[in-house]
Amino acid sequence: MKIRPWASLSLTCLLLVLSACASSDRSDRTVRTIDKSERVDQTNALYRQVNALFSEAADLVDAGDINGARGRYNEVLHVDPRNMRALASLRALDAAQSQVESIAEAKRLFAAGNIDAARGLLRRVLVENPNQPEARGLWNDLALKLDQSTIIPLRLKSNGKRMTIEFRDGALRNVFEVISRLSGVSIVLDPNLNPDLMVSVYLKDASVEDAINFILTTHQLGKKVVSDNSLIIYPLSRSAQYEEQIIRVFYLNHADAKQAAALIKAMLPLRDVFVDEKLNLLSVKAPFEQMLSVERLIADTDVSEPEVILEVEVLEVSSSRLTDLGLRYPNTISFMGGSDPSVTTVPLSNLRNLSSEGIFLSPVPSLRLLRTDSDTSLLANPRIRIQSREKAKLHIGDKIPIKTSTISSTGNIVGNSANYLDVGLKLDVEPRVKLNNEVIIKLSLEVSSASQVAGADFPTLSTRFTSTIMMSADNETQVLAGLINDEDRKVANKVPGLADLPLVGRLFSGQNVNRQKTEIILLITPHVIRNVLRPDAGDAEFSGGVAGRASSANLGSGVTAQSPSRSKRSVALEASPVSDPVVPHSSPARQD
Repeated sequence: MKIRPWASLSLTCLLLVLSACASSDRSDRTVRTIDKSERVDQTNALYRQVNALFSEAADLVDAGDINGARGRYNEVLHVDPRNMRALASLRALDAAQSQVESIAEAKRLFAAGNIDAARGLLRRVLVENPNQPEARGLWNDLALKLDQSTIIPLRLKSNGKRMTIEFRDGALRNVFEVISRLSGVSIVLDPNLNPDLMVSVYLKDASVEDAINFILTTHQLGKKVVSDNSLIIYPLSRSAQYEEQIIRVFYLNHADAKQAAALIKAMLPLRDVFVDEKLNLLSVKAPFEQMLSVERLIADTDVSEPEVILEVEVLEVSSSRLTDLGLRYPNTISFMGGSDPSVTTVPLSNLRNLSSEGIFLSPVPSLRLLRTDSDTSLLANPRIRIQSREKAKLHIGDKIPIKTSTISSTGNIVGNSANYLDVGLKLDVEPRVKLNNEVIIKLSLEVSSASQVAGADFPTLSTRFTSTIMMSADNETQVLAGLINDEDRKVANKVPGLADLPLVGRLFSGQNVNRQKTEIILLITPHVIRNVLRPDAGDAEFSGGVAGRASSANLGSGVTAQSPSRSKRSVALEASPVSDPVVPHSSPARQD
């Protein structure tokens, strides 16, 4: 084929254009790659600079330099104006500074006695930051200050006045009116209380509070102290309307919440007890006096479990004595290839050429002079820390696989698996720590070894096992021994007839004596590191109130009581140190 000149020129121009375009594309890609690399380097440098500023700001915040941290965040915004982390950090600094100022103002108000205003400031801080430690601590102080007047019941102010009162079938209204006028205590009767209830009371040199409590106790009445010099008297049937209920949450450290709830319900007449097993807490709702009993019960039962360290030493002492003495004589004579197991028959003609080379002795005669002594002591010395009444297990040894084959239901697939058998030293202990630091130890000890004969499918186990219960004092070592395995084997090889000759018979015999003895010794020493402390007498024994109700009052000394009488009504009154006692107008009175 012949190419024309103009076609050749056109083809050359086309190749030059394509080459130029390709060169231009390569140069453009190279420029773009360089620009991209420069931008990546700039981005990395900016990232490192911003991270360094954030790190410096965090260090300044920890040091308490809020203004310095604010400057670092502003530098970040100067480099990256849209950095959301810096904007959020600046807002957090403003909020933290405002919180610090609010806490300082709340402290000033608290010191001045303006508790309500201080609580308002702290509430705003805790809404913004519930975990602010300083605000949380001050809030708790304010709550404690308020609880002194709201949770703890008020008591009548003792003015030291003592009185002697004698009423026989007096009206309840008149009795409390006399006590009110003599003591200066305002007494209000519940509308459902029968004001004409007849009361007989004989008190001598009793305080005002004892006099009131005596009447309340003997006539199934209750009281609610409103202030230090005023109270309300009500029948116990309406105690739910007057008794202040307290809700207390107990976070238990050691006691089980369900068991603690069962104890509280069994000891006290309470129903409002809630158990949270996840947090192991109790929520109790009860009157103040019953709540005091609950607190003491919880304090006596929520104690840590005793703990003990068991120092265990396990020794396996084995001794072996092997004695092999005497001449070893041949016990087999073979002729004409009898020493070769493959030769079973020989021609009779071979006897003609029989010589000493065709006679074989087995075994080869030899003189044995062997004595072997070996002593082995295997020691395991673990230390186990364990709670009282808990179990601990210890295994020192091997796991031997035992092959198990299974066939599928169709019978076409055979699967192999391995079951592992524990051999070696296995120790199970369960200590119980007593209050006198003695430890009762329940233990099980097993020492095993495995051996497998050539060609056998399964190993043979040799086991020594013991289980016992022992008592030991703190730091006292107990020894468990006697697990002995004693073997004595004696084998004698003799030349018949000659070995039985006296004196020289020993020259025609050999003896093999093998003695093996193995003993397991267990030494266990308990170290009590924590035990239950007995509570004091005041904590272990306290008043539980009357049946079905916590005691609301205790009678003071010097108070005597006499059953009401339906005889002639008379009133005798003696008050001291009041100079001018006021007596009810409806009853005659006498002052001594």
